[in-house]
Amino acid sequence: MALLALIVLPEQATAKGSVTSSDDTAILDQIRYVNDDRCQKGQILIEEHFTVLGFDPADLLLVRKNKQEKVSRHLVSRVDPSGRIIHSYCANRYYNDFIETSFLSHNGQSTTLARYSIWAQGQKLLPSRTPTLAIYQTTRYTQFGDKERPEKGICCWHYGYINYPWDKTEPFKIIELPIKIQAAPKPDSHIYIMFYSAINGVKFYLGYQTNLKNKGQDHGPGVIFSRWDSQDGSDLRTVPEGFSEIGAYEGRFVSVRKPLQLPEGRTAVLELTTHPDKNRKGKVWLDLAVAYSDNGKQRRERIGGLRFPGPLAQLTKKLKITVESYALHQKNRANIWRVPPFDFLFDTPRIDRHPIPVPPHLTYPKKVPKIIKMTQEGEGVRLRRVGLTNQ
Repeated sequence: MALLALIVLPEQATAKGSVTSSDDTAILDQIRYVNDDRCQKGQILIEEHFTVLGFDPADLLLVRKNKQEKVSRHLVSRVDPSGRIIHSYCANRYYNDFIETSFLSHNGQSTTLARYSIWAQGQKLLPSRTPTLAIYQTTRYTQFGDKERPEKGICCWHYGYINYPWDKTEPFKIIELPIKIQAAPKPDSHIYIMFYSAINGVKFYLGYQTNLKNKGQDHGPGVIFSRWDSQDGSDLRTVPEGFSEIGAYEGRFVSVRKPLQLPEGRTAVLELTTHPDKNRKGKVWLDLAVAYSDNGKQRRERIGGLRFPGPLAQLTKKLKITVESYALHQKNRANIWRVPPFDFLFDTPRIDRHPIPVPPHLTYPKKVPKIIKMTQEGEGVRLRRVGLTNQ
């Protein structure tokens, strides 16, 4: 893997020291010392301006080490109108330090070290800081975003797909979807583990997410089951401690959810079972539950049910599993370094107790940074976040 070089240009940067290299992929253009009233009394604003060629700034994490060997990592959050990365901070008017700086890409690629001095004492202060744009306004990762207004950010990223290309569509009684959370993402993150398909022509999804929301309130980790093409409250049934949602912001849908922390390091099985509707002929209920072991005891948590058209349940779309982020339209989340580490293992899904008899097909979606790794392990598939984060 080729290394990128970070070069200090003495004629452009107000810094002492230099780095020599034959590659100019990354350049420290200048250091500015600014009189800014947003800093505390006795402090000034210091700006470090970098040009990094061949990368979207949203790919990068800035890593700095000072002369006391203290390492800090910083999200690349702002650029100037020309696309230069701006790292700014308030410091004492007499601040001086020796810095080693590099950039990390989400795929593990790193620049070489830049070594330079910062000497604020005696520097002429400029009257205003450099105008900048938030990185979310310039990122090219708009998989499901608003292409006309990229400043809105994006709703979500799908990181990888596990597809099961089978052709059998006989009616079923139960589908079992085993997952093992080998390393859970941070509780305040926004990660989905989702299973997608269709029943009798109606698309649905179900799975686990790190932060359920209900009427604007966060409820922490939980399980969700949703179907489209309905806004009829009689098409859902909740359970104690669960709740529902009916909406149209992703197409007409009804959904049931329940807060639930799945165990780390043990397999949990999402169980989708069918029951004919005794009150309305030609309809079928699908109820979702989660079975897992908790301190040696077997537990089974009911999540809720949804009603579908048809007297029996048939899968009419191939099963797809994905891990994705959501809520990335928020300004402080539209950066791939915000995606926390995780490690999930998916065993082969079972229909009426029989494993799906075809191997999975693994694909990575386009327009998304490849920051997860999918590998087959035995009969299952492992998805994990690779690379460093700022956490």
